[in-house]
Amino acid sequence: MNFGKLVDEVTIKTVTATSSVDSEATLRTQWCLIEPAGGKAIELARAEGHQTSHKITFRNDQAITADHLIVDADGTEYRIDVIKDFRDKGYQEVFAHSVP
Repeated sequence: MNFGKLVDEVTIKTVTATSSVDSEATLRTQWCLIEPAGGKAIELARAEGHQTSHKITFRNDQAITADHLIVDADGTEYRIDVIKDFRDKGYQEVFAHSVP
């Protein structure tokens, strides 16, 4: 992974759902690479019932979990479907879908 290609700055949020309302809290901003998902990765995610549309690559220094919400500079929100952790190589691939 060439970390110089992480050109998209995003906000990482946590979402807490209660019976009456969902609340969001900002955790941090983080650099990543957002690109359309394709090929075998998207086939596998969709076979598992996910709506995956994007692959988002992060450095592994601040882990992303399925409880996080990713918001890009344009305000597009991404819900996480699948996380692939390549800890030995220092990065994570997050497969997510954008929320209208």
